[in-house]
Amino acid sequence: MADGTRMQQRRATEAVWTTSDYVLAAGELGVTTDTGIIKIGNGTSPWSELNIAFHSDYLPLLGTAANSELLEGISADSFVKVIDTSTAATADMVMRRLSDGRAKAAAGTASDDVVNKTQLDASNLLTVARTLTANGTFALADAYQTVLVNHSSLTAQVTMSIPQNAFIPYPIGAWIECVAIGAGGVKINPSGGVTLSGASNAMPGYGAVRLLKTGTDAWFGISLNAGKRLPKIRAVRTGTQVYSVGSPTCVPYNTIDSTEDFYNPDNEWFSIPGSGLSTARRIIVNKSGEYLIGGNIITTAGTGQGAFICAKMVNDNTLTGARYYCNIPATATGQFSVRVRLAAGETVGAAYQPPTTSISDQADDTFGNRNDFTITRLSD
Repeated sequence: MADGTRMQQRRATEAVWTTSDYVLAAGELGVTTDTGIIKIGNGTSPWSELNIAFHSDYLPLLGTAANSELLEGISADSFVKVIDTSTAATADMVMRRLSDGRAKAAAGTASDDVVNKTQLDASNLLTVARTLTANGTFALADAYQTVLVNHSSLTAQVTMSIPQNAFIPYPIGAWIECVAIGAGGVKINPSGGVTLSGASNAMPGYGAVRLLKTGTDAWFGISLNAGKRLPKIRAVRTGTQVYSVGSPTCVPYNTIDSTEDFYNPDNEWFSIPGSGLSTARRIIVNKSGEYLIGGNIITTAGTGQGAFICAKMVNDNTLTGARYYCNIPATATGQFSVRVRLAAGETVGAAYQPPTTSISDQADDTFGNRNDFTITRLSD
């Protein structure tokens, strides 16, 4: 068979074409021998300015396909070479797909490492981060964990502090659960610059507060204290007081009862004005919430009615400007009970007005009867 006429086009590697000064004539073809690209000259533009006319349908024999324009410029760094056998967590190492289609991951060692299934399962387990018996500060390792606080004091609380984001950068959405597992409670204290909204006390006997980070230095406290010990204070009379006819007289409760397990550690929920209980004759509520207030009085009168009053007081030892919550008749012994909502800083006390003649009361526990005034915090 006779040979036909051969036609050969100008050809060179991509590197040679790129640096060559040669300009293809109008309609003249230029071929790259390593990538299979064909360009058509226009008589004026160098190789680098000409558009690609044709791509080869076959992978080139020279060079790296992944680095060529055949794959739209995808870098070989995006692929794992078939000769790679290690999945060690080294810099720039990527996940390797096995021959059976599974994806293999190395053990993660940094926050952005891919981890394996065993590690992922372990990270989702709820665990106890630590147990404390004294004041402390939440740590980074406490995130998504439970912190137990175990102490027995009813007169002082353990304080747990929430640190500023600048010191411990918990991610937004992180939570910490604080549980009081002893007879004493826990107070959650936001450090300077930190805002805590909602519940801030884990009540004794397995009461809990879940702290949820909602902003850079903002947290929510979610109470899990249902059924736990309620804050309570009880004031009693240890002497006698003459109550005159004509207008109610504030009952001079003069002692805070500490003989029973009333819970008001560190004056967290209730306090007494600086003038003292027997002078002020009122008790300060330190936190807004729902309260149950009760009072009992013992008088020397065998019969006869008077008025026994529960009032929100404004000043020491006076009902001027006070608001009456309860005003009921009383006989030789009387009592009241009222449920009200009070704002932080408001004060309450009791007053008695005899019916027609002056009457004296008697000390608490006279003949087993009470002369007292109690406030119990029911809820926020």
